[in-house]
Order: sequence, then structure tokens, then C-alpha cells
Amino acid sequence: MAGFETKIIDMWSPIVDKHLVIKNNYFKYLTCHYFHFLSNRKGDISEDILEFKDKISNLLSYKKEIKKEYINILTGRKEFLLEDGTIFEPSSIDFFLTTEQLVEIFGIEFITSLDPTLSRDFKINQIIN
Repeated sequence: MAGFETKIIDMWSPIVDKHLVIKNNYFKYLTCHYFHFLSNRKGDISEDILEFKDKISNLLSYKKEIKKEYINILTGRKEFLLEDGTIFEPSSIDFFLTTEQLVEIFGIEFITSLDPTLSRDFKINQIIN
């Protein structure tokens, strides 16, 4: 994926922090770039920000049930056993999304503007499957 632009992140982070409170830095940076993309196309994106907030709040596939809670005595951090058997540590929340997940959340137009190669590969896979 193409790199993130610091200028865009600096410009949009206060809005993302205020309205969305995203702890995952990777997703936050993507969201900053997404809002910049929308702003360049539309101008006023206040409605889009609210719609995006609702959208990510209601995507159930990204919500995981916590089965057990642990404390790692070596690191002093809390860890959670999730329903899918993975161990999740909130302090290391950065995870990366697949192309399909990116398209589901942000749409193909934004992904194309961010990384045309990623978009092309996604479209080819859609045709093949």
C-alpha cells in the first residue's frame, strides 16, 4: 500500500480524534486520508463523517467477544482471549486490513486513489471469483 502523508495526517487527526476516537493508528491514518479524499471531492464532509462513524460502529464483523481476561506478569499488561481463540493486547492495537476489508469500509474509489495496484488486484480477483 502507498505510504501515508504526514501533512494529511496532521490536518485530519484532530477531527478523527474528536469525532471517532480511533485507537488503531493504521486505521486512523487511513481514515485521515479518506476524509482528505472526500474533502477534495465534495468540500463539506460533515455529514460523511457522521455516516462513517455510524458505519464503523455498526460493522459487527470487527467486534469480538472477550472470553477471558489475563494479566501478563512479565509485561504488566492486560491481554484478552477472544472468541476466535486469539490473544489481544489493547496496547498493541495496530492491525492491518485486507484489501476486501478496506473496500468494505472505505469503498473502491478511495482505495484506487490510495493505491491503484491494490484496487486493480482486487478487481481482478472479483472477476476471477
